[in-house]
Amino acid sequence: MMKTLLSILLLSLSLMVYSQETHEPKNVMTVTGTAQIFASPDEAIVRLGVAQNASTAQAAQSQANEIIQKLLTSLKSLGIAKENIQTSRMSLSPIYTQTRPGETPRIGSYQATDLLSIRVSDFSLVGKIVDAGTAAGINDVEGIDFELRNAREPRSRAYKEAVADARSKADAVAEALGVKIVGIYDVETDGGAIAPQPRLMGMAKMAGAPTPVEPGQVEVSVTVTIRYQIG
Repeated sequence: MMKTLLSILLLSLSLMVYSQETHEPKNVMTVTGTAQIFASPDEAIVRLGVAQNASTAQAAQSQANEIIQKLLTSLKSLGIAKENIQTSRMSLSPIYTQTRPGETPRIGSYQATDLLSIRVSDFSLVGKIVDAGTAAGINDVEGIDFELRNAREPRSRAYKEAVADARSKADAVAEALGVKIVGIYDVETDGGAIAPQPRLMGMAKMAGAPTPVEPGQVEVSVTVTIRYQIG
Protein backbone atom coordinates (compact mmCIF):
# COMPACT_ATOMS: atom_id res chain seq x y z
CA MET A 1 0.00 0.00 0.00
CA MET A 2 2.84 2.37 0.94
CA LYS A 3 4.61 1.62 -2.33
CA THR A 4 1.43 2.39 -4.27
CA LEU A 5 0.96 5.75 -2.50
CA LEU A 6 4.62 6.60 -3.11
CA SER A 7 4.27 5.80 -6.80
CA ILE A 8 1.17 7.98 -7.08
CA LEU A 9 2.91 10.83 -5.30
CA LEU A 10 5.95 10.65 -7.59
CA LEU A 11 3.71 10.55 -10.65
CA SER A 12 1.78 13.59 -9.42
CA LEU A 13 5.00 15.53 -8.84
CA SER A 14 6.26 14.61 -12.31
CA LEU A 15 3.01 15.80 -13.90
CA MET A 16 3.20 19.07 -11.96
CA VAL A 17 6.78 19.71 -13.14
CA TYR A 18 5.86 18.80 -16.73
CA SER A 19 2.85 21.10 -16.58
CA GLN A 20 4.97 23.98 -15.34
CA GLU A 21 7.58 23.41 -18.06
CA THR A 22 5.10 23.16 -20.92
CA HIS A 23 2.94 26.17 -19.98
CA GLU A 24 3.75 29.41 -21.73
CA PRO A 25 5.62 31.81 -19.47
CA LYS A 26 3.79 34.85 -18.10
CA ASN A 27 4.77 38.45 -18.83
CA VAL A 28 6.48 37.71 -22.12
CA MET A 29 6.34 39.92 -25.20
CA THR A 30 7.10 38.42 -28.63
CA VAL A 31 8.71 40.65 -31.26
CA THR A 32 9.99 39.90 -34.75
CA GLY A 33 12.92 41.76 -36.24
CA THR A 34 13.96 41.74 -39.89
CA ALA A 35 16.90 43.03 -41.90
CA GLN A 36 17.84 43.18 -45.55
CA ILE A 37 21.33 44.10 -46.64
CA PHE A 38 23.09 44.02 -49.98
CA ALA A 39 26.48 42.50 -50.67
CA SER A 40 28.68 42.03 -53.71
CA PRO A 41 28.39 38.50 -55.18
CA ASP A 42 31.48 36.31 -55.26
CA GLU A 43 30.54 33.79 -57.95
CA ALA A 44 28.51 33.52 -61.13
CA ILE A 45 26.74 30.60 -62.77
CA VAL A 46 26.37 30.84 -66.55
CA ARG A 47 23.83 28.52 -68.18
CA LEU A 48 24.39 27.74 -71.87
CA GLY A 49 22.35 25.25 -73.85
CA VAL A 50 21.80 23.86 -77.29
CA ALA A 51 18.77 22.37 -79.04
CA GLN A 52 19.22 20.49 -82.31
CA ASN A 53 16.57 18.97 -84.57
CA ALA A 54 17.25 16.15 -87.04
CA SER A 55 15.36 13.41 -88.86
CA THR A 56 16.88 10.71 -86.62
CA ALA A 57 17.58 10.59 -82.90
CA GLN A 58 21.22 9.72 -83.53
CA ALA A 59 21.74 12.69 -85.84
CA ALA A 60 20.10 15.14 -83.42
CA GLN A 61 22.20 13.90 -80.51
CA SER A 62 25.37 13.90 -82.61
CA GLN A 63 24.85 17.53 -83.67
CA ALA A 64 24.21 18.63 -80.08
CA ASN A 65 27.27 16.72 -78.86
CA GLU A 66 29.47 18.38 -81.47
CA ILE A 67 28.46 21.87 -80.33
CA ILE A 68 28.89 21.01 -76.65
CA GLN A 69 32.33 19.56 -77.35
CA LYS A 70 33.37 22.78 -79.12
CA LEU A 71 32.16 24.77 -76.11
CA LEU A 72 34.05 22.54 -73.67
CA THR A 73 37.23 23.06 -75.68
CA SER A 74 36.74 26.83 -75.55
CA LEU A 75 36.04 26.75 -71.81
CA LYS A 76 39.26 24.82 -71.25
CA SER A 77 41.20 27.45 -73.21
CA LEU A 78 39.71 30.10 -70.90
CA GLY A 79 41.20 28.25 -67.94
CA ILE A 80 37.91 27.02 -66.48
CA ALA A 81 38.38 23.84 -64.46
CA LYS A 82 36.39 20.71 -65.27
CA GLU A 83 34.88 20.58 -61.79
CA ASN A 84 33.24 23.96 -62.41
CA ILE A 85 31.33 22.69 -65.45
CA GLN A 86 28.18 20.64 -64.93
CA THR A 87 25.61 19.13 -67.28
CA SER A 88 22.40 20.32 -65.69
CA ARG A 89 19.94 19.14 -68.34
CA MET A 90 20.01 16.64 -71.20
CA SER A 91 17.13 15.25 -73.21
CA LEU A 92 16.27 13.52 -76.47
CA SER A 93 12.64 13.52 -77.55
CA PRO A 94 10.56 12.92 -80.68
CA ILE A 95 8.68 15.71 -82.41
CA TYR A 96 5.30 14.59 -83.73
CA THR A 97 3.59 15.88 -86.86
CA GLN A 98 0.02 15.64 -88.07
CA THR A 99 -0.58 16.39 -91.77
CA ARG A 100 -4.39 16.06 -91.78
CA PRO A 101 -7.07 16.50 -89.08
CA GLY A 102 -7.92 13.17 -87.46
CA GLU A 103 -4.73 11.55 -88.66
CA THR A 104 -2.65 9.69 -86.09
CA PRO A 105 0.37 11.84 -85.20
CA ARG A 106 3.67 10.40 -86.36
CA ILE A 107 7.27 11.14 -85.51
CA GLY A 108 8.59 13.74 -87.91
CA SER A 109 11.93 14.47 -86.31
CA TYR A 110 13.88 14.39 -83.05
CA GLN A 111 15.20 17.09 -80.79
CA ALA A 112 18.29 16.76 -78.62
CA THR A 113 18.91 19.35 -75.91
CA ASP A 114 21.87 19.86 -73.62
CA LEU A 115 22.45 22.51 -70.96
CA LEU A 116 25.73 23.30 -69.21
CA SER A 117 26.12 25.27 -65.99
CA ILE A 118 29.50 26.96 -65.67
CA ARG A 119 30.56 28.33 -62.27
CA VAL A 120 33.23 31.04 -62.06
CA SER A 121 34.51 33.50 -59.46
CA ASP A 122 36.32 35.69 -61.99
CA PHE A 123 33.54 37.89 -63.39
CA SER A 124 35.72 39.04 -66.28
CA LEU A 125 35.20 35.54 -67.72
CA VAL A 126 31.40 35.70 -67.79
CA GLY A 127 31.09 37.66 -71.03
CA LYS A 128 33.85 35.57 -72.61
CA ILE A 129 31.98 32.38 -71.70
CA VAL A 130 28.82 33.66 -73.38
CA ASP A 131 30.78 34.67 -76.46
CA ALA A 132 32.50 31.28 -76.57
CA GLY A 133 29.10 29.62 -76.42
CA THR A 134 27.61 31.56 -79.32
CA ALA A 135 30.78 30.98 -81.35
CA ALA A 136 30.49 27.23 -80.74
CA GLY A 137 26.88 27.18 -81.93
CA ILE A 138 24.98 27.45 -78.65
CA ASN A 139 21.44 28.64 -79.36
CA ASP A 140 20.11 28.92 -75.80
CA VAL A 141 21.81 31.40 -73.45
CA GLU A 142 19.47 30.65 -70.56
CA GLY A 143 20.88 33.21 -68.15
CA ILE A 144 23.38 34.08 -65.44
CA ASP A 145 22.98 33.91 -61.67
CA PHE A 146 25.24 36.01 -59.46
CA GLU A 147 25.44 34.39 -56.05
CA LEU A 148 27.10 34.74 -52.66
CA ARG A 149 28.94 31.60 -51.63
CA ASN A 150 30.79 33.11 -48.64
CA ALA A 151 27.83 34.71 -46.84
CA ARG A 152 29.08 34.53 -43.24
CA GLU A 153 30.06 38.19 -42.85
CA PRO A 154 27.02 39.79 -44.54
CA ARG A 155 24.68 37.35 -42.81
CA SER A 156 26.24 38.25 -39.45
CA ARG A 157 25.68 41.94 -40.14
CA ALA A 158 22.09 41.23 -41.14
CA TYR A 159 21.38 39.35 -37.90
CA LYS A 160 22.79 42.21 -35.85
CA GLU A 161 20.49 44.63 -37.65
CA ALA A 162 17.53 42.29 -37.21
CA VAL A 163 18.17 42.01 -33.45
CA ALA A 164 18.43 45.80 -33.22
CA ASP A 165 15.17 46.07 -35.15
CA ALA A 166 13.44 43.66 -32.75
CA ARG A 167 14.75 45.53 -29.70
CA SER A 168 13.61 48.87 -31.12
CA LYS A 169 10.11 47.50 -31.59
CA ALA A 170 10.11 45.93 -28.12
CA ASP A 171 11.24 49.19 -26.49
CA ALA A 172 8.48 51.13 -28.24
CA VAL A 173 5.79 48.63 -27.20
CA ALA A 174 7.09 48.44 -23.61
CA GLU A 175 7.08 52.24 -23.33
CA ALA A 176 3.52 52.41 -24.66
CA LEU A 177 2.38 49.77 -22.15
CA GLY A 178 4.26 51.35 -19.26
CA VAL A 179 6.34 48.25 -18.56
CA LYS A 180 10.05 47.48 -18.62
CA ILE A 181 12.04 44.80 -20.41
CA VAL A 182 13.81 42.78 -17.74
CA GLY A 183 15.33 39.96 -19.78
CA ILE A 184 15.11 37.64 -22.78
CA TYR A 185 13.15 34.40 -22.55
CA ASP A 186 14.27 32.87 -25.86
CA VAL A 187 15.31 33.66 -29.43
CA GLU A 188 14.44 32.01 -32.74
CA THR A 189 16.16 32.68 -36.04
CA ASP A 190 15.53 31.63 -39.59
CA GLY A 191 18.28 30.25 -41.76
CA GLY A 192 18.65 33.51 -43.65
CA ALA A 193 17.80 33.91 -47.32
CA ILE A 194 20.11 35.00 -50.12
CA ALA A 195 18.39 36.18 -53.28
CA PRO A 196 20.66 35.74 -56.32
CA GLN A 197 20.47 38.36 -59.03
CA PRO A 198 19.57 36.56 -62.28
CA ARG A 199 20.49 38.06 -65.61
CA LEU A 200 18.50 36.85 -68.59
CA MET A 201 20.41 36.86 -71.83
CA GLY A 202 19.12 37.16 -75.38
CA MET A 203 20.73 35.61 -78.41
CA ALA A 204 21.03 38.88 -80.31
CA LYS A 205 24.37 40.71 -80.01
CA MET A 206 26.41 42.97 -82.24
CA ALA A 207 28.94 41.13 -84.34
CA GLY A 208 32.40 41.39 -82.83
CA ALA A 209 31.21 43.21 -79.71
CA PRO A 210 31.98 41.45 -76.42
CA THR A 211 29.02 40.61 -74.21
CA PRO A 212 28.84 43.14 -71.33
CA VAL A 213 27.93 41.73 -67.91
CA GLU A 214 27.44 43.59 -64.61
CA PRO A 215 27.18 41.55 -61.37
CA GLY A 216 25.36 44.16 -59.27
CA GLN A 217 24.59 43.03 -55.70
CA VAL A 218 22.67 40.23 -53.99
CA GLU A 219 20.20 40.64 -51.14
CA VAL A 220 20.71 38.91 -47.79
CA SER A 221 17.58 38.87 -45.63
CA VAL A 222 17.10 37.42 -42.13
CA THR A 223 14.40 37.27 -39.47
CA VAL A 224 14.69 36.86 -35.70
CA THR A 225 11.87 36.30 -33.22
CA ILE A 226 12.68 37.29 -29.65
CA ARG A 227 10.52 36.77 -26.57
CA TYR A 228 11.30 39.43 -24.01
CA GLN A 229 10.45 39.13 -20.33
CA ILE A 230 8.66 42.23 -19.08
CA GLY A 231 7.90 43.44 -15.62
